[in-house]
Amino acid sequence: PGPWQLPVIGSLHHLVGALPHHAMRDLALRHGPLMLLRMGELPVVVASSAAAAKEVMKTHDAAFATRPRTDTTASLTADGLGIALAPHGEHWRAVRKLCATELLGAPRVRTFRGTREAEAAALVASVAAEAASGAAVNVSSLVATYVADAAVRAVVGDRIADRDAFLIPTIRAVIRDLIGAGSETSASTLQWAMAELMRNPTALRRAQAEVRGALAGQSRVGEDSMHELPYLRRVIKETLRLHAVAPLLLPRECREPSRVLGYDVPQGAMVLVNVWAIGRDEASWGPDAEEFRPERFEEG
Repeated sequence: PGPWQLPVIGSLHHLVGALPHHAMRDLALRHGPLMLLRMGELPVVVASSAAAAKEVMKTHDAAFATRPRTDTTASLTADGLGIALAPHGEHWRAVRKLCATELLGAPRVRTFRGTREAEAAALVASVAAEAASGAAVNVSSLVATYVADAAVRAVVGDRIADRDAFLIPTIRAVIRDLIGAGSETSASTLQWAMAELMRNPTALRRAQAEVRGALAGQSRVGEDSMHELPYLRRVIKETLRLHAVAPLLLPRECREPSRVLGYDVPQGAMVLVNVWAIGRDEASWGPDAEEFRPERFEEG
């Protein structure tokens, strides 16, 4: 199922005048959680429900494992040498193993704890210094700087084992992908969390009371303290639900004819998962799906 199409441009006219993930959610409300669009001549399948996303990303993950290859993505991603848009194959497996062992594995993440805590302390000190001067504090700018510095230190601040196995262009492409994924996304989440708390003073007061009660007398807050802040964790989850850092996940390509939710997906079709729509789906989150309510995670 999908909206009506025009010659040459296909479904593009349905996306004019709104953010793509907003327009796709509105179309999905009329045509269903799995719909077919055409971007010019390219068939694009959009999954807008948790059930559809599960079939694409888990049930039939092998069929949708690769990324579409275009001249644009090849130019912007060093011909797929990084990890984000690398086609499924031996190169992708090697780069994925590198990232999993050197950066993203649990033991390695723990080793970067000192870096994260030092950068967080620097952020707090910067906010305090600017506030003491009586001037308005651009917290968003300071958060973006803090997150970028932490990401750079984590990505390039250590040696890479077996680095001779990777050419310099590959290492450069991977670093670019990781810094981009680790800085802009985290900064955006923190900014949205602050914005939602300002718009919801009841949630703000509860979060403040929890932090002040659990961490009273501590000059610095370490990551070990997070288990004492369950409501703050729910605030973060609710922020990510409403404001996904990537409203549309990176595109996938159907490598073989497949069936999702009982519909045929043609080989070569681009597949998009609308995480923004899934996070606001009333079927999953109830009639208040558009509201910022961290307490919903206490109930689940």
